[in-house]
Amino acid sequence: MRKLIYISLVLLLTSCISKTELKPLFPFIDFNANSAKVWVIHQSSNKNDPNVTALDKYKTCFIFYSNNTFKKQELIHLGSDEGDFGKYQIIQEGEGEFSLKILSKVDRSASYKITYLDSENLTLKNKETNVIWDFRTLTPPL
Repeated sequence: MRKLIYISLVLLLTSCISKTELKPLFPFIDFNANSAKVWVIHQSSNKNDPNVTALDKYKTCFIFYSNNTFKKQELIHLGSDEGDFGKYQIIQEGEGEFSLKILSKVDRSASYKITYLDSENLTLKNKETNVIWDFRTLTPPL
């Protein structure tokens, strides 16, 4: 019986992770809150970007859902059927580097490099135009 315990212990300890690499996971809890999350474009590197306006209610927002769908609409239309929608994909490009591919139903599709992401801020760089968008989540009313 003792030999069986020692053999089991040796097998258990040698079967732990060795010579393998753990791949970094994308922080979906920050990106879509494992349900749905609203991101509002706060700033753009393009001074003439129509998605950023002086009036808060007309700023463009994206809602990313956990089923890999999204909706793009002005903040004033939040919750309505107005706006663009489609699917998105998160693609790992390198160690700890991710990109966002948006497959839109209305606008043409686009691909963005995710340069920063935490629970309140998101920064995307358009791979085609190099325009950088800074997003913030909606803030609580109080």
